[in-house]
Amino acid sequence: MNLVSYQGAGRGSTVDNLYEAGNDEITSNFPFGASQYWPETLIQQLVQDLSVHRTLSESDEKYEQELVGYILRDAKKLFAIAAATEADCKWMLYVMRFFKENGFKDSELLAEFGAKCLWRVLVPVISTEKDSYDFSDRAILPFNKIRTINGCGAGSVVSEVSIREGHSKDSRPVSEWPKTFAVKQIVPPDVVERQRIINSWLNETGTLRRMNLGNNEHILRFITAFTWVTSVLKSHTF
Repeated sequence: MNLVSYQGAGRGSTVDNLYEAGNDEITSNFPFGASQYWPETLIQQLVQDLSVHRTLSESDEKYEQELVGYILRDAKKLFAIAAATEADCKWMLYVMRFFKENGFKDSELLAEFGAKCLWRVLVPVISTEKDSYDFSDRAILPFNKIRTINGCGAGSVVSEVSIREGHSKDSRPVSEWPKTFAVKQIVPPDVVERQRIINSWLNETGTLRRMNLGNNEHILRFITAFTWVTSVLKSHTF
């Protein structure tokens, strides 16, 4: 086990940088309301070898080089979440050791029962590989609404949105990734009509997904569908 006592501590620790970045967080305003979050690109930028060393060194305790490796390899988001709580660096060292010893990884994080800072970090990457997503209304989506598109038929509302860089993935790209996307929200007039429209939309998404297989850059590409659950009895379909 390699112990490190890093002498370059000072400004530039992840705690300081995340606190300062909090004044310039990215804002999502879709589907409902505005929420601030730290995007993937910001987390990757801030949680680097130098900033991790500086943060742990400010605890005034020696720490293991293996701990730094674990953070950079498996726990950048965990580190960012801990830093976002504005805890002191001694606590940061303790909690990251605890995460490492218990095998915690970013890939296994779930936000469903987490605090607000957890939702700010665990913003999803929207991928064409996944047919659909089910989001809690506490989830923050990497969307910014540009405008509502009129004249798209009854029972739905279509919005033009942008997706934050680093939060989208096309498993079979056929052209340059677009700057904006169309999101169709199902808005039924009543419960009976709601189910009919949803069934129709599911058939439509299936057709659109099959069109993706043609890899034709001149044809509309389907990304994914998702539901936004606001309560046991109410959800929104997109």
